[in-house]
Amino acid sequence: MKVKIFLVLIFSLIIGVFVWAKTAEKDKFSLAKDLPNGALVYLQVNDLPQVIKLWDESKLKEKYLDSQNFRQFQNSHLGIKLAERFTDLSEALGFQIDDAHTLSSLAENNAAIAIYDVGKLDIVFVAPMNETIFSATMFAQNSGNFEENELDDGTKFYSLTAEVDRQRQKQKVIFTNFKGRFILTTSEKLFLQTIAAINGKQRLYDEPNFQTLNKKISPNLATIWVNQEKLNKDYYFKRYWLMSEVEDLQNIRAGIFDLNLNENGLTEKREFLLKEAKIIEKISNAEAKDLMAKIPENVPFYRLQKADEKQLGEAIYDTFFDKQTIEKSSRNYSNNWSYNDDENYYGSDYEFLSSDFEKEINESEDDENIETKPFATNQISSAINSANPTTILTATSPKMLENPLFVEFRKAAIISLKNPNAFQANQFENSIVEALKNRVTVANTKFVWESESGLRKLKIPMLGWEIGYQVQGDKLLIANSFEFLKELSANKSKTEITSKDFSDLTVIRLTNRQENFDSIMKKLAFENSDFFTGNISSLLGVIDNVKEVEVKRDTENLYLHEEIQLKF
Repeated sequence: MKVKIFLVLIFSLIIGVFVWAKTAEKDKFSLAKDLPNGALVYLQVNDLPQVIKLWDESKLKEKYLDSQNFRQFQNSHLGIKLAERFTDLSEALGFQIDDAHTLSSLAENNAAIAIYDVGKLDIVFVAPMNETIFSATMFAQNSGNFEENELDDGTKFYSLTAEVDRQRQKQKVIFTNFKGRFILTTSEKLFLQTIAAINGKQRLYDEPNFQTLNKKISPNLATIWVNQEKLNKDYYFKRYWLMSEVEDLQNIRAGIFDLNLNENGLTEKREFLLKEAKIIEKISNAEAKDLMAKIPENVPFYRLQKADEKQLGEAIYDTFFDKQTIEKSSRNYSNNWSYNDDENYYGSDYEFLSSDFEKEINESEDDENIETKPFATNQISSAINSANPTTILTATSPKMLENPLFVEFRKAAIISLKNPNAFQANQFENSIVEALKNRVTVANTKFVWESESGLRKLKIPMLGWEIGYQVQGDKLLIANSFEFLKELSANKSKTEITSKDFSDLTVIRLTNRQENFDSIMKKLAFENSDFFTGNISSLLGVIDNVKEVEVKRDTENLYLHEEIQLKF
């Protein structure tokens, strides 16, 4: 599961874990009618004051602010920039803008905020508000610090110029109460555009992509809309906000996400509008149930996908061979070593190490002739194509070991076969052996498949591995641990699936955290205290009331649907 998907889950939980969803207004996106078009990100929240109050008083807030994950964010470039911006604006305004009291006073109930420029942090905030409540806001009470002006209709508005970003930029702060709405913007242009939008001109609500996607969502606790096509071109988004490769998002035009809470957990529904149509065959509930029955209850990760040729070969290769071979052409020498904080500066003497430092210890100039991973995966998948594979389930189960191999990540794959009698065992075994030969440096190494209790086993002495496979009925079972393979072969779990058919399912079980996560992460952190190990265990500590995370995906034509459930 990608990091970007996990952090969104944490953010969703922080916002929604304490508040029940409320009935949507008849015009479910009326707040978008008050915002100008061109937004990169739009967020609307039901009962903002109550959300802030319960978050501010919650134990979850205390745990998150004390977590290593939050401390790492504070020390990141993005975290430092955001903190500096809040400090600069607070000093200019004469009051803290990021405390609970100030934020709660910005809305009677519903509120919406949109980001128009990621680098400048240009935003528009709008919330329905009567004059009495407006006069009690921190902005109105400190209006003496602002310059007072009037619109053509006599409405007073207040503006102030703040020096931000270490006095390298100037940012406006403008607010007013206009036609029963509290408006806060960070530029004159956005302020005037917001007034025009409220008067029915050039509204976010009318943008074609927004109109297309909002019909697929009923807003509950909080709803987010993103113009992904514009974000993909934004320098600051790609450099400081994006948590994955931008290539992963290139086919997405826009997306809308909704959060809802019930007694069973938190659900996030996502709808994406794609540039190019895709149709992926769905996995039936019956087939999913049949495959999942082979997974023991203590296995913490598994994923179900349709078995196209590329996914099939890669899944089998990655199951057998934990360390992947990376093609030289795919290496990305990014600016990870830069020490200069000037955002207008794009290089340094230590920008990145040369390509010589990217080579493996045993890599030679003749490595161009070595069989690459893509070629090996093609050989493996072609070896079982005659059996007509349809669906593949991959699973990972960590196991503690003694030093020096102190943790073993046991991997397995279970593949549905429409024609199991056509499975070419010899060709399959030979393709695995050929892939192995190109991964070891010991000359004249011989690999011999053996039979044991109806299973096939291959010993890899120099690595201490015993990999194996079995054709069981209409399924092919493979594992990088022969012990794990025997567990899968004998397992018959009862699995209930009540949802509709899907094309992709990922499940993370957190019920056995002490066994599957905490002890491993503690040991990793003891010997290698780095960002990754500390953050994983830190995040798990924050969401300790979540027992399982489930991610479902469907793709059909120009739409991608995802549903993420955090089960308590």
